[in-house]
Amino acid sequence: MTDRMAEQWEKERRVLLDTIQNHPSQDLEQERERLVVLNKLLESQGQQPA
Repeated sequence: MTDRMAEQWEKERRVLLDTIQNHPSQDLEQERERLVVLNKLLESQGQQPA
C-alpha cells in the first residue's frame, strides 16, 4: 500500500464521518460498515484513526 492510498482512505473516512455526524437519523449502515473497513486499513498502515 502506498501513502497515496492511505491519504485517499483518510479522505474518504473524513467524508463518511461528516455524513454520519450531519445526518444521525438516517439509515447509514453501509457508510458505518465502510468506516470500519477504512479504520482497519488505516490501522494496518500504522496510522491511528483520529
